[in-house]
Amino acid sequence: ALPIFVFQGGWAQWTLRATPRLTLHLFGGLEDDRNSDLGPKTISANRVFGGNIMYRLGPNVLASFEASQVRTTYIDLGLRLNTHYDLALAYLF
Repeated sequence: ALPIFVFQGGWAQWTLRATPRLTLHLFGGLEDDRNSDLGPKTISANRVFGGNIMYRLGPNVLASFEASQVRTTYIDLGLRLNTHYDLALAYLF
């Protein structure tokens, strides 16, 4: 018989338009497998959360800052954190 893998997870996003030029975004997600289906030193769960702020400098120009963190849990190895920061400038055609 083939093994049956169980997956649990989801994703959520939320946006707040503070002003016509300023928006705030929050996001998060989860992927969590059943550990009994996995071998040693494999990923058992990923969790991500973060947010960004976008400001419209002009009709076609956006500036944005984002911060996020991914928390990866490994079987037998524990938790690893990956924090990420981005700064962007975009021109809309």
